[in-house]
Amino acid sequence: MGATGRLGVAIAHGIAARGGKVVLSGRDEQKLAALAASIGEAHGETPPFVCADLTQRDAPDRVLAGVRATAGRIDDLVLACGPFPRTPFPTVQREEFERTLTVHAVAPLLLVQLLAPDLTASGGAVVALGDADTTRPSPDHVG
Repeated sequence: MGATGRLGVAIAHGIAARGGKVVLSGRDEQKLAALAASIGEAHGETPPFVCADLTQRDAPDRVLAGVRATAGRIDDLVLACGPFPRTPFPTVQREEFERTLTVHAVAPLLLVQLLAPDLTASGGAVVALGDADTTRPSPDHVG
């Protein structure tokens, strides 16, 4: 998840460069299509992609269905979900806080739960990337 951000793009290209097969996922279909084309041009095989917005309740199910339809199963999962809002603490609204938790905790946990049988069968791993603000918080920001 999160293939179209800076880290996601670099990771997807890196995996493809090593001969790994990727299934891209993110919320922007145009960016996913452009990334898939870029990977295909650079590494010889255009990967499939699944468009899903993690703020939507059905996103984990959509990703699972997309993986099943395009790859059959998944061996490893990289979570590079975003965004991380930089809202000053005094002005943060409940909706923004709930959205951030959904994108960074709730949906990824549910996705890992759905993919657990595949990951267990392959001895795979889940790599969850965070933001620098998780270890070096920005002053007066909730992120």
